[in-house]
Amino acid sequence: MRTSGRRTGLLRATALLALLLAWCWAAFGPKAPPEAPEVPSPPVALQPLSAPEAPAPDPKAALHAYEDDGIPDSRLYVSEERQTYRSGDLRLVIPLLSLDTTLYDGTTPSMLNRGVCLYEYASLPGRGNRNVSIAGHRNNRRAGVVTDDAPFYYVDRLGEGDFLYLADGQFVHRYVYETTYVVKETDWSPIFRQGFSCLTITSCEPIGVNTHRIVVVARLDDIAPAGEQAVFYENIQALQAAEQARRTQLLAALIGRAVGLAALLGGAC
Repeated sequence: MRTSGRRTGLLRATALLALLLAWCWAAFGPKAPPEAPEVPSPPVALQPLSAPEAPAPDPKAALHAYEDDGIPDSRLYVSEERQTYRSGDLRLVIPLLSLDTTLYDGTTPSMLNRGVCLYEYASLPGRGNRNVSIAGHRNNRRAGVVTDDAPFYYVDRLGEGDFLYLADGQFVHRYVYETTYVVKETDWSPIFRQGFSCLTITSCEPIGVNTHRIVVVARLDDIAPAGEQAVFYENIQALQAAEQARRTQLLAALIGRAVGLAALLGGAC
């Protein structure tokens, strides 16, 4: 009986001791760390709107980039027909200047020394937005003296009512004078397409100096079959007489200079 009572007392004492230890731990033991405050999640970054899908190409819009027999809108462009051009395919006639010459292919120095040249970016004659742009020397030099035996020495004399002609073997294209102006040598805009069919002449300005360019523009006025050769000239006799007078004047000037030089040398002796 005594043994059983002792065991019961021991169990009770153990239970009380366990409860006491639990209370002490709860009261004085280490505290659990406080819960971290909730951190709000960062806002969702706004994504840029995706670019709208490009619309399907419009065949009409694509065709709009090409006008006037397939010549594109770009300002300087070598057309397929221009690539086929050969020196002599076009003939230029300007009655007022007593000029009747073929057009050479390209504006290299060697070609310009031969005569009037067709720019590499030029259009060929025809209706529509075409610019037949050409270049030629304004003067020559002999013994350091400026001479007028160059295609465009007198190009500044062209004015209202004057006609210029281009023939391509099938048709004669008649152009009527439109305007004259001067640009710097670095300005290529005169040979851009001008919004109408035209012939554009460029040459040095002033005479004997190449810092600027004189530009003469003539608008397409009419097209006639090449067989009608009479349309070339307003007055062929006047043209021939003017050419003869120019040559006579040049010869007289050269003789005068020679006589003056001989007199100067004779006086020096």
